[in-house]
Amino acid sequence: MRRGESGQNLISALFDTGLLDPASARVVPVDKDWMVAGKMVDLLWEPHTNDSNTFCASGVHRQIASALQRQGPTEAGPEVWERWRGRLSPQSGGPRTRRGSLSLRRPWGR
Repeated sequence: MRRGESGQNLISALFDTGLLDPASARVVPVDKDWMVAGKMVDLLWEPHTNDSNTFCASGVHRQIASALQRQGPTEAGPEVWERWRGRLSPQSGGPRTRRGSLSLRRPWGR
């Protein structure tokens, strides 16, 4: 989207709708694998913290996500990492909740 005119036009059209206020929202390109690692932190670490605001304010969540992105494919193995990535990525067929956030799909069904 950063380089292609059609992607830039799409982002411009989104802001032109008035649904997003540039003072309170922004579009930022990110690495998909880092986002998958970040979602893992959201789902697996953050719920078990005593104070999620402090956890996030400290930046530990970003450090864990960065470590997962770097080491996840090696430690879990490429096939397992791709399976996890597919479960957390909407482009790979991962599920969405009613609110639009991503969630883990149970391997044993519904």
